[in-house]
Amino acid sequence: MSNIPNIDLNLLKLLAVLYEAGSVTQTAQVSHMSQSACSHELTRLRERLNDELFVRVNNKMLATNYAHRLANEVLPALKVISQGLKESKEYDPAYRYHFTIVATDYTAWCLKPFLSYLLTKFNNISVQVIQLEQRLPIQALK
Repeated sequence: MSNIPNIDLNLLKLLAVLYEAGSVTQTAQVSHMSQSACSHELTRLRERLNDELFVRVNNKMLATNYAHRLANEVLPALKVISQGLKESKEYDPAYRYHFTIVATDYTAWCLKPFLSYLLTKFNNISVQVIQLEQRLPIQALK
């Protein structure tokens, strides 16, 4: 993961919307920002990626070859991220949650106040603590 370039995810979202809309005005509307702010963000993206990305032809923003290649890779990735975030569950008090914690005796002892609080506040949560004698329980974890 350390080889991923440092880039604002919002800029990639802007790229996706502009690529599909072909208009800065429509991109601004969809992104809930002013046209000026959208233009500034596009300038930031162009500078960051060192490419024009989109050129205006007959009132339409057309993608450069680099933008096409980038969109083919980035748009599916953004959809995966979006889907992953949608599938995250919020806490549901009607659902029964069970957690298993594997820890040494000292760590289990340190967690006791927190676990006591958790179990008294949320009656739909159960916790099992498995104490290990080893500090590095490689075999147990396998």
